[in-house]
Amino acid sequence: MAEKDLVSLLSSLLTDPAEEVQIAACEALCNVILEFSPMKDEVINNGGVTSLIGLTFHKNVALRLNATWAVKNLLYLSSTQMHEAVMDALTWKQLLNLLKDQDPKVQEQALKLLRNLSSGDKEEGEKNINRLLNNFGEELKEILPSVFMGANATLIIDGLYTCSNIASGNEEHKNYILSNNALLNAVRDNLLHENPEARIAATWCVLNLTWREPGRSSPAENKYIEALSALEIHKRLEILISDSHKDVAERAKAALQQKPCKFRAERSKQRGILTCYQSSLVGLPSSLSVLFSAELFSASNKPLSSLSVKKTAEIKDKYSLYLLLRNEKFYSS
Repeated sequence: MAEKDLVSLLSSLLTDPAEEVQIAACEALCNVILEFSPMKDEVINNGGVTSLIGLTFHKNVALRLNATWAVKNLLYLSSTQMHEAVMDALTWKQLLNLLKDQDPKVQEQALKLLRNLSSGDKEEGEKNINRLLNNFGEELKEILPSVFMGANATLIIDGLYTCSNIASGNEEHKNYILSNNALLNAVRDNLLHENPEARIAATWCVLNLTWREPGRSSPAENKYIEALSALEIHKRLEILISDSHKDVAERAKAALQQKPCKFRAERSKQRGILTCYQSSLVGLPSSLSVLFSAELFSASNKPLSSLSVKKTAEIKDKYSLYLLLRNEKFYSS
């Protein structure tokens, strides 16, 4: 049977009087529309979208779950036109109902659906984010913080990726995240989440908030970085550059390297002082050089978050003394 005929058959079975048949049809459509993306249009042409969305209201949890799952898959990597068609039928009110469903599995699929609504390439992505914030912006301010206050790592990860998708948009979209303390605090706190996938999602959010096109700069970008620096997010990124999970470390390094970037300035300032001290060892008697270089090397390669102000001051005082031993003057900055 051709895929087109299969979609037509499955769409018709969504209205079968037997719930078991409806559930099986939903499950099959979930797979077909994800694996054969051209079949998504066929679902619409055969009335499948209307039937699927009708089942999201069903009292049977299994039907609600699989119908929501299928709608989520319809939106995955789909065009703006598909987003519009689905949301015109689903409505934002019903999306909110699904996000607050009594069944946690339905909530999970609804949140993944929300994540897909906020995604897309640059041009379509911005259109999708605009539609999401214009129709559901206030509800998001309630839903996402409640997700982050919970203990479900899967929900937290999807919530973070929703924030990351919004942060990848234009200045207005970034400001939506930056103007919401609950969302910013959630990003900061989840940078150190025990689940590496949550850490990756949080670092992506920071990276998207600070990202700028090569060769371009604007006062707004500095504003984003200042807002994140006020929360001392750079200190957490410093820890993450040594993360055992490669993707986490790479995203953290990329965020710290953004220019103009206060994150990088904070890091370079203290690291630069220590490098200066290390170079001052040149010319010291070997007995002194060997004695002091090990401590300095260890300090200069630690994450800044583990290097206290007191310790830094001790190193500075110690190397002032070393320079005096060489009959040189030390000018503190």
